Amino acid sequence: MLRPDDAFYYVANLGSSIGAYGVAAGGALSPVAGSPVAFAVSDLAMTPDGAFLLASNTSAGKVGVFAVNPVSGVPTAVVGSPFATDAASPGGMVSAGGYVFIVNGFFN
Repeated sequence: MLRPDDAFYYVANLGSSIGAYGVAAGGALSPVAGSPVAFAVSDLAMTPDGAFLLASNTSAGKVGVFAVNPVSGVPTAVVGSPFATDAASPGGMVSAGGYVFIVNGFFN
């Protein structure tokens, strides 16, 4: 998941963590402080402004919400995160218009 300003890149390390990397001018990646972030992630999404990183956890039926520091790129869990979902197994997500849309990953 590339942040909209192309400064940071986030990777779902399936079932274990979120990798967070700074992106250099030539495209080289370097881990940001505190990376990887412990969270059993299966999919990532980001708000259009790059302020929040969203991480689904299919096994727990929850979505983690992380505020992204605009300077350092460090994602920090917001108060109350992770949040329960109505999806039995939250999978793909998209954020638009102030909402987060979550599909049920394994069951329709």
